[in-house]
Amino acid sequence: MASTEIYRYLSVAGTQIPLDPEGYLVNRHDWSETVAEALAAEEGIALTEAHWEVIRVLRDFYTRFEQAPAMRPLVKAVGQALGPEKGRSIHLMRLFPGSPAKVGARLAGLPGNSFIRCIERPLSGPSACPTAFTRGRIAGACSKRA
Repeated sequence: MASTEIYRYLSVAGTQIPLDPEGYLVNRHDWSETVAEALAAEEGIALTEAHWEVIRVLRDFYTRFEQAPAMRPLVKAVGQALGPEKGRSIHLMRLFPGSPAKVGARLAGLPGNSFIRCIERPLSGPSACPTAFTRGRIAGACSKRA
């Protein structure tokens, strides 16, 4: 569950958007492209179409699996959705310096504590791993979260 602790507010078009101590939205339903632009400005990032492509991949991933991908699963998801040239760590680092998974998730309006690190859990059943979809394979289990 996302943090409900309000640390500060982001002013967007006359509306005060609550943020948690790490700068993530307290209510992910407050997200809009305008909010993403304001969050990006705080990071010193001017959003381009390349940024929006990754943000859409992140939002789709969260919609499908109710978890945000950590770096390795993000690279795989972007590669699958946008092609191998964009599905590279270096591409994501250029777009979202520091920690692409965390910065990207923050700009995409995803909860800050929903990251998953596993990349090899079964595709179905109670221990299904949402990142296993990227290769369509079944392997060992990992229950770690960031």
